[in-house]
Amino acid sequence: MHPSAMRTSPLAYQSERFMLKKTGSYRRLSEPTRRSLDLDAAQIGTQHIDAMSPSRDLYADSATTLPRFTSTFQMLGWRGLGLGLIFIIAWALTSRDRQSDFAMLGTGAAIVVIVCQVVNTTLFPMGIAIAPVATVLLGVATVPVWSALLAQWLYGEITSRTTWIAIALVIAGLTLAVTDKGEAALDAHAMAGAACGLGVAFALALTFVTLRHHATLPLFLVIGLGSLTSGISGLLIVGPAQMTDGTVWAILVCALLILPLSFFALNEASRHTAAANVSLLLLLETVLAPVWVWLGTGEAPSRRMMAGGAVVVVTLAMYVLSTRRAQIRVSRGPTK
Repeated sequence: MHPSAMRTSPLAYQSERFMLKKTGSYRRLSEPTRRSLDLDAAQIGTQHIDAMSPSRDLYADSATTLPRFTSTFQMLGWRGLGLGLIFIIAWALTSRDRQSDFAMLGTGAAIVVIVCQVVNTTLFPMGIAIAPVATVLLGVATVPVWSALLAQWLYGEITSRTTWIAIALVIAGLTLAVTDKGEAALDAHAMAGAACGLGVAFALALTFVTLRHHATLPLFLVIGLGSLTSGISGLLIVGPAQMTDGTVWAILVCALLILPLSFFALNEASRHTAAANVSLLLLLETVLAPVWVWLGTGEAPSRRMMAGGAVVVVTLAMYVLSTRRAQIRVSRGPTK
């Protein structure tokens, strides 16, 4: 019997095809017969999927959605737990008045920072899991805009015209850099990713502004508690058994070393300068990341990405220099 006649049982047909290949009989078949055998196998496999599921697209999506869902909350769990534990340990080692620090957790400012940290650490891995990274980064790039607006709305802190010009140029440079491969096409996934990026930007900006105007908040404690909350939620969602899947050492380096250093530097900086300034420097991450990838893997950034990165770096350098000169002029006082 020709193999194409065996259409009643997909499992039996596939088993027969496997045995033909295993025993070497498959190679002795004529070329037309082999092509027919392979074509029928593909058709029967497709028909079997259609019969067992309401939608082939749904079946195909489920094959990638589940691993993506798992990796998202695995990342959330490791990042949150690592960052949170490091910050809580740092607070325990450096706090001079733990009772006073605990009392401040009931204030509105502390609650705002904790909630913002949960939102920030949760939305970012979710965004890059459901959408192209470019759209998420474009949303995150609005951090300085939110910082300037929130500082003015909440505390009456006026943002200078120079800062607004720098913000516009930096966002333009980032747009040029991250849309190199047409990943910013507008669809449901891209819009969801952009919304996650905007949420991250708003949470970061509100954190910077709040810490700047509440210098007595225990930084390590509030950021640590927010991070632990998101980390525990990621662990509970994905389950302990799946937390060790994938390349764990890489995410541990990020969670225990890179994230604590970067979060501490950014949040501490917000107490010494305007939140918009901290947010502008934060955007250097987007243009420096491809350079690190290039050095580590040899994957060179494109010309468009390099051009957009150059716009960002030059703009920030000129902005920092001009701000520094303005501060020097103010400190010297009016000239006679």
